[in-house]
Amino acid sequence: MHRHSTRRTSKLWLGVSMVLSWVGLFVALYLKLETASVGITVLIPAMYTAYTTIGHMDFRQTLSSQPETTQ
Repeated sequence: MHRHSTRRTSKLWLGVSMVLSWVGLFVALYLKLETASVGITVLIPAMYTAYTTIGHMDFRQTLSSQPETTQ
């Protein structure tokens, strides 16, 4: 039986990073720090994209490591 990774730790860190990024975005907007706002706005989707890309690579690696069945 194969144990599949739940990626619980990476999900936790993604959630923490996303919350901190949104808080940072609103603080930057409140303080009228336009350059920081732009940087944080780019950071939020970049983190999610990196997370899903790594998950996709994990899934492909799992599929490629499965023995092929022939009939």
